[in-house]
Amino acid sequence: MNTLNIGKRIRLILCSITLALLVSLLGEIADGNLRFGSLPTAKAAGEAVSKASLSQLFALHDALNAGEPADRLAVSALRAELSGLTSEDASVLDPIWETIRLKLPASVDQEAVKSQFFLFLRDMELYLLQPQTEFLNEIRSNSDYKSALQILSSAAGQPYLTADDFLLFQLGDGGTRLGVEGTLRKKLYELSPFEINTFMQDKQTVLDLYNQKRQEVLGQAESYQVSRVLRNLGVKPAKVQEAADRLSSRLQTDDRAFAPLAVAYIRSNTTLTVSYPRFPSDGTVRYVLNVFGAYVSPQITKLNFSQVAGRTKLDLFEMQTDYVGSIVFSQDTIDESGIVQLKLLHSYDQQPRIIYEKELRNPKGNDVSPFGADFFMEQTKSLYDGLTAGNPVWLLSVRDMNSEVAALDGSSQLQIIDPVWSKIAPRLNASVDKEAVKLALFQMMKEAGSFDDATTAEALQVFAQNKAYNTALQSLYPYGYIDANDFLLFLLGDGKNLKGIKGAWQEQLTGLNGEQAIPYLQDQKKRDSLLYSAIQTVNNGMDGGFYRFGYALGKLGVTVDDFWAATQNILSALPSYPAASGAKLLAQLHPQLNVSLSPGDDGLSQRFSVRLAGSPVPNSMLTWTKLSGSGEVLVSADGVASIPRNVNEGTALIQASIADSSSGVSIALFQQEVTLTNENDVDGNGNGNGNGNGSYLDQILGQISTGLVSILAALQNKLLDIIQNPLKVLETILLFLRNSTGMTSD
Repeated sequence: MNTLNIGKRIRLILCSITLALLVSLLGEIADGNLRFGSLPTAKAAGEAVSKASLSQLFALHDALNAGEPADRLAVSALRAELSGLTSEDASVLDPIWETIRLKLPASVDQEAVKSQFFLFLRDMELYLLQPQTEFLNEIRSNSDYKSALQILSSAAGQPYLTADDFLLFQLGDGGTRLGVEGTLRKKLYELSPFEINTFMQDKQTVLDLYNQKRQEVLGQAESYQVSRVLRNLGVKPAKVQEAADRLSSRLQTDDRAFAPLAVAYIRSNTTLTVSYPRFPSDGTVRYVLNVFGAYVSPQITKLNFSQVAGRTKLDLFEMQTDYVGSIVFSQDTIDESGIVQLKLLHSYDQQPRIIYEKELRNPKGNDVSPFGADFFMEQTKSLYDGLTAGNPVWLLSVRDMNSEVAALDGSSQLQIIDPVWSKIAPRLNASVDKEAVKLALFQMMKEAGSFDDATTAEALQVFAQNKAYNTALQSLYPYGYIDANDFLLFLLGDGKNLKGIKGAWQEQLTGLNGEQAIPYLQDQKKRDSLLYSAIQTVNNGMDGGFYRFGYALGKLGVTVDDFWAATQNILSALPSYPAASGAKLLAQLHPQLNVSLSPGDDGLSQRFSVRLAGSPVPNSMLTWTKLSGSGEVLVSADGVASIPRNVNEGTALIQASIADSSSGVSIALFQQEVTLTNENDVDGNGNGNGNGNGSYLDQILGQISTGLVSILAALQNKLLDIIQNPLKVLETILLFLRNSTGMTSD
């Protein structure tokens, strides 16, 4: 019998027993992925609920997720194949069913019981491969499954079997009942370093040891309900093995899943022991690899020790002694840290696989992330100074957006982060309260997004120490310590080595001239492209920085596009975002905004000229509006403010805006007050005495001009009314001419 068949047999043993997890994890058992995780369920006839210990189960699940993507795909392929099995495949149980059927009452529909028992085992394995509470509850509540289990239990003269009995058999209760997994792990912790090396690289050793411990637990009928029922039904381990062979012959993906699952089991029982220097002046720290409690020597097991990411470049060395490697930490730069990996170079299929990955830090440092309140306050003040120095509308739009962020509702709007959450959720430990993590991430984003110039250092400290935030982040980052400050570093940077999304965005604006900047003011989509590019820079580490939050997202499979989709969902829920994004861009560019006025002849007009970052902004590109002031002051479409000849002086507040073609929002570029003084008033004798008594013709022209001003004002303020009453316009003009020239109604 070849190794493959042996492995596949093991798988059914688990299948028939529960298609248990460890087998799948250890054995070539395609089950291989038998998964981790189940919650206790009530037993029948008032018997106490069995309590399986789930800690190792969750550790296995985490370990698989911490491995290579190809390994997760191999296990997913196994799950997909298993999910395709139907009641027609129940014939694989024939070797054990030959004995079971003899114990069943004649009135029982044996084929139906057999089919439902097979489907129950299939679904239990599917759950173990990808533990989800909802799916487990469906298994527990399935009336067909419960009926089949009750019939089998009754035939064995035992209380009703449940899904939790199978988990208890496989995982133990954390006490005296070790289960298959605990019995195996206990044995592994007794092995020598040489024996552990063999276990990590030889498939047959794994299979033989697993078979031995499984049979040991099957013989403990006094401790396990599953063992008692199988014993009373006359099922022998050899028949279980035969059924396993039948199942293995139908599976095509179990062999490929063996190595990923076996290495995941190893990974869940691997630690790195630190050996600190004897002398304080020596910054060298040495590391010993421990697998199942035994040290693993690179002289026996081929390993690779390397840095894969980190805030600093560590002075790391591989070693070929009892130590796997060493790092020489600086005596001055105590915030040194980096993610290191240990790879088993020749695993069961000769492919290198990660067995350890953690962030190692200078032992003289601490776990506090380097985000500082002073830097935040400085950056925030700079932004709000720019907003205040510019147009008052800028500050108002940003404050409005901050208020809208603060008003986001976690009870009804959690779905806006689903593009990111859909990638995170399947990869979290089954013991994690996913709803609490999702809500905490939402609230953390919401709170950070509403920070403004009123945010104090004390408020930032409370944010960083928020227990719910830090618990949620830790569930995303199993490589070491992480806190809410790391989230702020990802968003805002530290002003030094870490730009953050905000710093990357600001950097893109550096060096833009007005000609390049204006399109971003005219088009929200272009402004969004700046933000997307900044997210891409930080998320992919293109700025050379290391962000724990970003690293965690990447390891969880979250892409830049996923993060951007969630960002767009958030921004679309903020009505003030288009105006606020333009305002922030202008606040950034405000020091380079220059507005000048060129007086016309006789002080009757002033022409505005605008330059942005050294480049002229065509007046025709702007929308000109008089916000307040003298009724006689007009502003033209090309940025010229003027008064009529018969008016001595006029003052008005003028605003220039740029229309955003994509959002429909006008972004106020600037507001400026202008005063116009008529320098050429003359009296009735033609003298320039400035008393306003000009010639009769001048008076007539002045009155006509004033009348036209009134008409234009009416056109601006009551356009709809005038369009609906065209005769009113004519009546107004005739009345004005009649009063101005002394004409009669004739």
